[in-house]
Amino acid sequence: WRKRTQALTADLPFTDEESQRDVWAAVLSLQDNFKSAVLLYYYMGYSVAELAKICGVSEPAAKKRLERARKKLKEILGDDYNDL
Repeated sequence: WRKRTQALTADLPFTDEESQRDVWAAVLSLQDNFKSAVLLYYYMGYSVAELAKICGVSEPAAKKRLERARKKLKEILGDDYNDL
């Protein structure tokens, strides 16, 4: 966890503050296993292999968590955020 230190709001793909808040709120509303996958992979920059090791799952399971998390985020955020 101490490997990478950067602000969680840095480098978000959205430029306006309202969009950032919407995405952040959507991420935080996910189930814990999906939320941790998104935070570790997208915000902290861990690879899928590192994510799997941290979460104690296989790499295919880690990939599936990310896939399901992206699907949930698209459902929550709607069509305005198709680039997720």
